Amino acid sequence: MFEYSKLSLGYRTSLLELEDGQISSGITFIFGPNGAGKSTLLKSFAGLLTPLSGNILSLQKQIAYLPARNQIQYGVTGSDLLELFQAKSSPFFSNSLLEQLGVQNFLHRPLHELSSGEAQRMILAAVLSHPSRSVVLDEPLTNLDWSHGFSLESLIKNMLQQGRNFLVSSHDFNWALLFSEARALVLFDGRVLVDAPVESALTHSKVQEVFSFKSQVIQNPLSHAKLLALANYDRQK
Repeated sequence: MFEYSKLSLGYRTSLLELEDGQISSGITFIFGPNGAGKSTLLKSFAGLLTPLSGNILSLQKQIAYLPARNQIQYGVTGSDLLELFQAKSSPFFSNSLLEQLGVQNFLHRPLHELSSGEAQRMILAAVLSHPSRSVVLDEPLTNLDWSHGFSLESLIKNMLQQGRNFLVSSHDFNWALLFSEARALVLFDGRVLVDAPVESALTHSKVQEVFSFKSQVIQNPLSHAKLLALANYDRQK
């Protein structure tokens, strides 16, 4: 998906340093405390922020990118977004995608008239409709209710089977655990603290200390999926 070498990422000064490595195919999650550089990393790999030094190599000329904050101009409709993201020429666009995200009725409505969750779902539908095989999602679950989080999980898993690749930041650890084959990079103090399979990363001793929690993977009694149990990390003990 991406290869990189000796990266320094940031704006005027470096926020994040990465040694040589790669973001492999499939799905990779980016975790980290507030201010760790997650959005900076995603913008850089999406081609929207030039590294201060080092190189990023991508096989895709264009990357489908969802920003953490809604940046859509006033008056833009759902149909406008689909056109902007080249949905008509994309093998990933379908009416089923619109139905799963529940946005069929938003196509001719300006996004500023929608609720924050409705607007997020329409933007997600447009981003996922882009023809690129590489997709970068910055906090895609923002403002979504649980049911649409499950819909997004299903859509991404189907697209992974079609050979699509995802780089995703999220604060929802249990949603990330639904992707059993995922890799995770945990950012802290301007560097990659842990690079491991998602379950191993979320239970790593260094990650528990950074996030100030104790964690253990258990089984969800309803779905039998893996679930991350959390408790406060008592630094005094």
